[in-house]
Amino acid sequence: MTEEERFWIALDNLPGMNAWRFADLYTRYRTREHFLKCQNEHGVKPFDVDALLASVNERLARCHAHAVFCTQDAFPSRLRDIPSPPPILYYIGDLSLAEERGIAVIGSRRHTSYGAACARTFASAFAMHGLCVISGMADGIDGTAQRAALENDGKTVAVLAGGIDHIYPAGNRDLYDSIAQNGLLLSESPPGTKPIQRSFPHRNRLISGLSEALLVVEAAFPSGTMSTVEHALAQNKTVYAIPGSILSPMSEGTNRLIQDGCLCAIKPQDVLEACGIRAAAPAKAPDPLDDPSLTDVQRRILHLLEKGARFFEDLQTGSGTSADECNMALTMLEISGYITKEAGRQYE
Repeated sequence: MTEEERFWIALDNLPGMNAWRFADLYTRYRTREHFLKCQNEHGVKPFDVDALLASVNERLARCHAHAVFCTQDAFPSRLRDIPSPPPILYYIGDLSLAEERGIAVIGSRRHTSYGAACARTFASAFAMHGLCVISGMADGIDGTAQRAALENDGKTVAVLAGGIDHIYPAGNRDLYDSIAQNGLLLSESPPGTKPIQRSFPHRNRLISGLSEALLVVEAAFPSGTMSTVEHALAQNKTVYAIPGSILSPMSEGTNRLIQDGCLCAIKPQDVLEACGIRAAAPAKAPDPLDDPSLTDVQRRILHLLEKGARFFEDLQTGSGTSADECNMALTMLEISGYITKEAGRQYE
């Protein structure tokens, strides 16, 4: 790195600095010389560049991460021209994935089984057709989509709200490790930075900035997901939304997006073909009712669930069974993967 780049990376890692303040300082002064001449104006006290960089390099080495400055050729080209571009990025993994064609797949942390199934279906199709899945590694739709991409030997980029070495949420350590080995982890915050509430909407402009289009799988209204939509629209990106039940609060956001003019996606081919990718015909899913091992009670229950989700009492009455017999049949159907159990003993 040049002395100029070393100076700005050191400033970025100054205690008390944050991503938006640093970006503002860099945008305002641009050169080390100009910054130092305006010491009284910006109020940043003199600091030891070499000492700070030694500490930064130690933290980066500890987690096998690197830094890339906006003036370097390796800096992701799609992020150079977005509103408020990040001057510095920290990363783990394959930085070239930031140049791949990709679709941002986002949605609620508090997703339903319907949302999870949609996220897996779309992300798997994107991965199998060579598109990178871009998201924020959050619980819910984000993590589900990125896991599906990796399970299908696809590519994925996770843009973090905290430092590159800060796993959030902590329960996604397995996903973090998988992306570090097989994808790309990206952050504009220095290592050691914990995410705060403002970090997430600020981070979302990078998710949309890296993507060719944005797919919203499931979202309440209002929700944090909508900040990514706002960034995508400001960046002239195409926004798709998957429709959901008008009775589900978790589909209110996506249904409103469609009502307001965003494109409706009911199958992965809708997005793939708009990207100029000829989509392979999806394999026909086997019909559970063709399974010869099903009992008569299990078949009656599946027939009832074909019409929509039902509570335990409805299934017991509709199948004409005792509580024990119905419970046993439901347990076996769950184990077989034919049905899922939701809150309040509701099945679908």
